[in-house]
Amino acid sequence: INFKYLLLDLNRTDDEAILPVVKLLDAVFSLAKMRFEKRLSPKEINVWWAGQTSQLSNDDKSELVDWMTLAFKAPLNIKNTLKTSLEKGDFTAMKTGFELWADEYRGACVLEGRREGRREAALKTARKLKDKGMSINDIAEATELSVDEILQL
Repeated sequence: INFKYLLLDLNRTDDEAILPVVKLLDAVFSLAKMRFEKRLSPKEINVWWAGQTSQLSNDDKSELVDWMTLAFKAPLNIKNTLKTSLEKGDFTAMKTGFELWADEYRGACVLEGRREGRREAALKTARKLKDKGMSINDIAEATELSVDEILQL
């Protein structure tokens, strides 16, 4: 068995290499790159969809909506809005669905960033308190970190 495979580094791939979207895989690569670059405003998604999916069949567009809702963790109601709009050919409703989806995704990213920031601050505080000789249990209580996390500092 030959375990060799082709690696496509989206971060180093120029947009011109994966655009225009002709096949479903092109669309997935293009959206994945946008996701990693954090370019996910509703306007950009709408512009991308309008400009890049015209070559795709309706089945491919439906598969793309499925992939997008999984990759970007869109709630079921947004997925259903996008699918219904796609079936009806109603781009206005599709645009609204993308706006809801992008806003919700951006909100989730902000919450995750805040959570990570609070954790980093707690670790920094715990490190300082440990260096000053405070007891591990008191540090755990003050920072809401586990004793194991503090011991690893």
